[in-house]
Amino acid sequence: MWIFLKHGFISVVVNRSDPTHLVVRARTRRPLEYIRRAIMDRGGDTVALRIVETPAADYHYRIELNRDEFAKALTGYIWDCLTYPNFKGEVDAQADRNPRDAGQTKRYAALLHRVWFDVHSALDERMRGKKVLSTP
Repeated sequence: MWIFLKHGFISVVVNRSDPTHLVVRARTRRPLEYIRRAIMDRGGDTVALRIVETPAADYHYRIELNRDEFAKALTGYIWDCLTYPNFKGEVDAQADRNPRDAGQTKRYAALLHRVWFDVHSALDERMRGKKVLSTP
């Protein structure tokens, strides 16, 4: 499952060696720090939820957790971070609020705009039969 959060992109898959656990993967550390914080704020065991670096893998950072922990983490993240009326606009605004990460945030925002455009072009019924020239 792919999830686009305001703090970055995560991929969630079943652990190959233990199907009772999930592996939450990210290309940057930031989204996993927010997931971990959401668990910690709700009394979860963050010692066991350490972020593991895997530089040779396509996703450089990972957390392993059981399904209940992930459900609590995602629910906590939603409570803590879903504070905006427009997702793409919120990510755009983050670049202004956090100059240290502005470059990376702007690249992520541009990606989100491309994803939105591609999904709109592919799935919006009003677009059927219309030629789409290129993404913005």
